[in-house]
Amino acid sequence: MRTARFPPYYSTRYSTSPAAAWLDDFSAWQKRSGYCPITILLNLRVTRCVLERHGPFARDRRFSAKELQQMFASPDRQAVWNCVHSAFKKFLQAQDQWIEEASTDRYAPLLEAYRKYLQELRGLAAATICGHLSVASRFLKERASRRRHLADLTPRDVERFMSDRARCLSRIGLLDTLWPLRSFLRFCHDRGGLAQRLDEIEVPRK
Repeated sequence: MRTARFPPYYSTRYSTSPAAAWLDDFSAWQKRSGYCPITILLNLRVTRCVLERHGPFARDRRFSAKELQQMFASPDRQAVWNCVHSAFKKFLQAQDQWIEEASTDRYAPLLEAYRKYLQELRGLAAATICGHLSVASRFLKERASRRRHLADLTPRDVERFMSDRARCLSRIGLLDTLWPLRSFLRFCHDRGGLAQRLDEIEVPRK
């Protein structure tokens, strides 16, 4: 990973890190998920800082939301660190190293129903389900939290969400967001939660 992704001086720095195993796997996951090279590099820089500051951690260590929030707290660059935090959380979920906690979010029952649908009716693998839920949760947090009801969502909300994602993902990464989002919006419409069909989404132009 390091020699293919970074020039020699970066390779040396990352290979000597006590978090090298984490960084190798995190880098490989990001590449498979379609993250842009510059975003991968930023995510690895911040994650290395976090893991070295709070670690060392065994490679099979699991993390909770509260713990990860504290680890990724930054006094001067919180917006950037929040993005890295989100990517690392997805990585942990895909690796089955995420500790789920009881949620007080008003959309928690909807997400739980969607999880059961993906598992019991569609028979998807655990890692795939985590990816679907991650996209659905992020969409609800960014676009539905400002709405009084789920039915108030409009095609413009979907367009803005996808446009925001297009800023940090490659076309492959966008497709990996698009398909789960279509599935989730179709699920919501079939349940009667949406007033109109919102799953007919186009990939934003880069």
